[in-house]
Amino acid sequence: MRTLKLMPAIVLPALGVIVAGNAGAASAGSPATCSSGDLTGTYHSSLTITGLCYLVNGSSVSVDGNLTIAQGAMLDAISPGGSALLGSALPGNLTVTDTITVKHRAALLLG
Repeated sequence: MRTLKLMPAIVLPALGVIVAGNAGAASAGSPATCSSGDLTGTYHSSLTITGLCYLVNGSSVSVDGNLTIAQGAMLDAISPGGSALLGSALPGNLTVTDTITVKHRAALLLG
């Protein structure tokens, strides 16, 4: 099994996004999962992507822990579309304070 691991305190600017639904921010200390839709807000523990999720245009997403893209899942932080077209066309920001892991047959699209 191959994984991509990036070191802590990574701030990644991303271009546009979004489809429907909102994963929402997790409560303090609770691991969160996004199975589909938009990502916005702060996740106070780990965040696992298990389906197709997007970073909202002009938003800031912060993960105070590990970000994991599960096997067969994708986090798209570059594609314009969905609800993002109704709002800002500014890039979003993704901040991860620990490790980013992209599992086998998974994708993390950054711009």
